[in-house]
Amino acid sequence: MILYKYRECSEYTDRIFENREVWLSTPGKLNDPCECSIHELAPAWVEKQIREMKSAQMAGAVTQPYTDGRFLAELKRVVAPIFDFDEKYKAFRQIHERCFGGCLSNPDDLFLKFERQLGELGVFSLASFPDHPLMWSHYAQQHEGICLGFEVRDLTASSDPARFLKVRYSDAIPKMSDQGFTQEAKFYLGEDARFHNESSIPFTDEAVRSAISTKSICWDYEGEWRYVEPQGGRTYPFPGPLVEVVFGLRCPQEKREHYINLASKHLAEDVRLYEIRRVKNSFRFERVFIGINASMKDVSNTPVAVPACAREIDDTSVADTHPEIQVLIEHGQNARALPLVEDALTENPNSSKLWRARGVLLGRQSRHQDALRCFERSIECNGLFFSAWYHKGVALTQLEQYPEAAEAYEKARELVPTDASTIYNLALIRHALGQVDETRRLLVDAAEYGHPRASETLRDLDEPES
Repeated sequence: MILYKYRECSEYTDRIFENREVWLSTPGKLNDPCECSIHELAPAWVEKQIREMKSAQMAGAVTQPYTDGRFLAELKRVVAPIFDFDEKYKAFRQIHERCFGGCLSNPDDLFLKFERQLGELGVFSLASFPDHPLMWSHYAQQHEGICLGFEVRDLTASSDPARFLKVRYSDAIPKMSDQGFTQEAKFYLGEDARFHNESSIPFTDEAVRSAISTKSICWDYEGEWRYVEPQGGRTYPFPGPLVEVVFGLRCPQEKREHYINLASKHLAEDVRLYEIRRVKNSFRFERVFIGINASMKDVSNTPVAVPACAREIDDTSVADTHPEIQVLIEHGQNARALPLVEDALTENPNSSKLWRARGVLLGRQSRHQDALRCFERSIECNGLFFSAWYHKGVALTQLEQYPEAAEAYEKARELVPTDASTIYNLALIRHALGQVDETRRLLVDAAEYGHPRASETLRDLDEPES
């Protein structure tokens, strides 16, 4: 599953790429003033809960196998004769502190801290879809911004149900359960050199989770999910890998190139690139695939953006024979797609498209040597398969086998002479091999066929060194 963050083009969005971190706001900083609300607690209910906690503390202290007989003797002498509950509890705490030197948690503080606890939470909101017109208007600079796709993946925060919640929409504010709540105890050594016991309502309590993940029904168009942490107002690593960038309908070309470059320079995984277009004769929008941003090194080891050919989803698609695999590939579900591709290859070992799909999935996992073998097998099945030659060039580049990569790109260019990405990649390889004149000629050709970074790279090449 891919979930989306709509963003304006700004230095704060740049930092998401540069630092590979996201900012978790506190509820008070979000645009809904009713965030993380819980039904007002009835005083009688609160009083009942506090009394039960105090009773439990006293009963627990009496039944524990204390070695110091003074404590039980003091309880019997001082506490037992007292009839008023509050006075009895006060005397119990004084005796406990005198005998054991530590401070018990105070149930009276628990509910006072609860509201503060909710207010300190960190929240990172994500949407279920990347093509909602209102979301682009409200959160992405009136369609001039971008939308970032984060993959829900195992072994990341996005796979932890305690920290990744689907928002429920309701006109009823959440309330505490009649069964009460869970508590979390923390023991620590205070500045007074004594042990202290502090209780709180934990982050995983159902009342807390309900308060975090319930919003008014008027917000239901957002289809929101939330990545949450106990402490907000700071950055955290990505909840899952950033695998998509979607450019808004009005996103300027220079901003597109800017974020393609940031993704290439700072992100470890390939990023699929999309743009929003209007559906003809309608008010609807659609997300259209335009390429893949892969990391590639030039001679100075500076990462450079290398978008893949846009044929990625047409002549290379396996949708005609394995539609379920194609859907997983397009949505970046690599771990789920790979075993399905391998099962399909056992039934059809001569499918050039399946071998090519397996290679792409392995490449996304940085298993470039294994990916290379898959592209070579794809070529054995169909020597005229353009995409297999193209991706063979990508794999060889990642392995820094530049002469062999040049040969693969040359073959791809023979098959599709006008593909801008092939020409651009070949130019970078020629540069890495020290063939400056050939690099310049290829960059001119790539610019002519519409590669978004060819002209900029050519200017950088011709710029005198300082």
